[in-house]
This record gives sequence, structure tokens and C-alpha cells, in this order.
Amino acid sequence: MADRHEDAISFEALSALADNEASERDIQRACSAWREQPEARERWQSYQLIGDVMRSEGLARAKSSDADFLAAVRARLDQEPCRLIRLKTRTQRLHEPEHTGYQGRRHGGPQ
Repeated sequence: MADRHEDAISFEALSALADNEASERDIQRACSAWREQPEARERWQSYQLIGDVMRSEGLARAKSSDADFLAAVRARLDQEPCRLIRLKTRTQRLHEPEHTGYQGRRHGGPQ
């Protein structure tokens, strides 16, 4: 359990370092975690990627573009052909032969 707590502290230190808010102690913890823990290196790469996206005009999108994106998806879905099928009634399904070939029990109770 102590390892998870130490990992959490290390990840907090990495996050503070990525946000340029790390204390000297955080910097030491972050560097130590980066050297010793593969998970810390993966987390650091994720933090850097997130930061890159947040700072990029081409990757970050305005809130209004989310609505535009959804509208475009809905428009495309409206153009897709729709196949209508008739659903079988419960009675039809119960009288249909099994197509799986499995002849085991139908119910979970004893036989």
C-alpha cells in the first residue's frame, strides 16, 4: 500500500513539474520517479502530450466546434441507408430450432 502512496506522490510531483509549479522537493521526487519507474516515464509523456494539445491552435478546438462536429456526424448518419427488419415475437423465437448446435441445458437449474 505504501508503494501506491509513493507512486501517487511521484505522479503529483511530475504533474507539478509539467505545470511549472514544482517545489525543489517535487523536482527531486519527479526526477527520481522518472529514473526508476517506467510508469512515471509514461505518465510524463502523457502530460507533455496533453500540454502540447492544449497549447496548439491546430489540435485544440473551440467549444463551438464540438457542436459543429456533432451536427456534421448527425448529418452523415441521416444520409446512411437504414435497413428495417421485422423482429420475431417471443413465440416465434421459442419455436425456432437452435442454430448453434449446442444441445446442453436451456436453464441453469438441475436436470
